[in-house]
Amino acid sequence: MSLKFTTICKITIPSVLCVSWTIFCIYSVRDVGFADMWSSPYELYYFVRDDTPEGTITSIKDISNTSFLDSNVEFRIINIDIDKDDPALEYLKFWEIQSFPSAVLASPWGQSLVIPISSTNDPFSESAWPVIESVVSSPVRDKILQHIIRHYAVVVLIEGRDPAGNARAREEIRSANSEIERSMPQMVQTIDAPPRTIMIEGESISREKVLLWSLGISESELEVPHAAVFYGRGRRFGPTLKGEEISRQNLYNLLTIIGLSCECGLDREQMMGMMMPLVWGPQTQSEVVKRLGFDAESPAVKLDMSQILAIGSDPAAWSESGTGSSAANFREYNEFLVELGKRSDASTISPAQLSGLASTEGRYGSALTVALVVVGCIALLVVIAGTVVLLRGRARAA
Repeated sequence: MSLKFTTICKITIPSVLCVSWTIFCIYSVRDVGFADMWSSPYELYYFVRDDTPEGTITSIKDISNTSFLDSNVEFRIINIDIDKDDPALEYLKFWEIQSFPSAVLASPWGQSLVIPISSTNDPFSESAWPVIESVVSSPVRDKILQHIIRHYAVVVLIEGRDPAGNARAREEIRSANSEIERSMPQMVQTIDAPPRTIMIEGESISREKVLLWSLGISESELEVPHAAVFYGRGRRFGPTLKGEEISRQNLYNLLTIIGLSCECGLDREQMMGMMMPLVWGPQTQSEVVKRLGFDAESPAVKLDMSQILAIGSDPAAWSESGTGSSAANFREYNEFLVELGKRSDASTISPAQLSGLASTEGRYGSALTVALVVVGCIALLVVIAGTVVLLRGRARAA
């Protein structure tokens, strides 16, 4: 039984290069998405004053240390009467904040969001806890993490105010997911389940304010539905689609790339996607190791992945904000099917390694090592061929 390795390449790249590159693509885009590489954290700034009760500041520290453990959110407490030159004070001016304590969440790409932690009715610790916790957790985000490990990907649909538009978007997503499901048996990596769709409807939207903000969606834009594709470590792949952009073809193109075993033509910013604010704890990571058959957090695996991504990296192809310009960024590609011979089953890890999340080697060893061996073999063949030709020429001359 032969295996089909599918690769994505820009039309201008010679097919020979695509075939050579495919051999070294030992991880799928989905695999790479589970590694925590080149990720910048979200920053939550708490602003207090000299007259802020010490008990309130202590509560902020305790709640944040608990809520943000194993998350991609870092926090700082800034006393505006002391830290008068802190750059984060610009958020106070931008949002015209006058009451304290207050909080502003900032993304690695420049967006910011006010987090309403102040309360005059309840004890601060009781009122602030669910608000602070909502920065990294919400019903939909919990569902995404529940399904993203087992499923090929997760498509989140945020319904708009137009019922007909919502129905059309649901059908387009269903069609794209079905098409991906039919192609999954041809993919190199075995994935348990096809893409999963998660809906955000009406009254649920108010509980997903942070998630929508991370997707660049404001409530004023919800006249039309929006959709986003998530994979790996809660990463959004490609742009947030809205209205007529939610089509079978656009979604299929995005989802197809996630399943490819070659990153040819994608720079590392596109590969790593934007993570939503979330908690990714040891239990979640343990489940990922079981599903993938290797530890994406292993230094050896990360080294392999970074070497692969560095070869095809093209930072100019991605906008400075990291969001990409449009769905068109992912539309132009060709697929080449390369038949290879049999190979052994994917390597697995021992229960001891799994329980300790021990570092494991790359699925097929170091990509750099493989590349050097192949180059060395080619060089040796060239030398041998040259020697044979030289000896024959001398024999004829004699």
